[in-house]
Amino acid sequence: ASARKGLDQLPGGNLHGTLERISVAIDQGQWREAGRIADKALQMARETGGLDARTFLMPAAVAAWKQGDQSTALRHVQGAVRVPLDPLGSGGKPKADAEDDAVLALAAGILAVRLGEVKTAQRVIDQFPQRQELLDIPVVSEFQTILRAEVLRPSGKPAEAIKLLLPLTTQGHEGFQARVAL
Repeated sequence: ASARKGLDQLPGGNLHGTLERISVAIDQGQWREAGRIADKALQMARETGGLDARTFLMPAAVAAWKQGDQSTALRHVQGAVRVPLDPLGSGGKPKADAEDDAVLALAAGILAVRLGEVKTAQRVIDQFPQRQELLDIPVVSEFQTILRAEVLRPSGKPAEAIKLLLPLTTQGHEGFQARVAL
């Protein structure tokens, strides 16, 4: 109830406020409501372009998945993989959104595995740029490790996956996704 009250204070056209609305709807199991908000937010994000247009593919994918719409979820995930990988692989100095694009591509790969689409996840691993300035960013490194582990599990290598993930859990500040992957 208090979450809803807080949401009521957000302006209706606030794109980033829709993330909160989507999250609360998902947390409350209101899949259709989450999907409706996510679709509207994705449309708004596409109109503004830039990083938002790429990032809002993920909440739309999760909402579609939770509604049982596997094909729409996969379409959004594949877009969230394809679009950010292109600028990351280009030479020269990384763009301002490089860290966000890297995490987006890796997170989309993780969701792809959870949707049963290991080929998409493997493509992220294969095409992810080996740029040290990206790999030195802790969240990028962690998500890359999680994705590699997630791909190992359906390949019949759960012990190798655990071996990759365990070091992420001993530092005292592991991310939620490392725990989910274990």
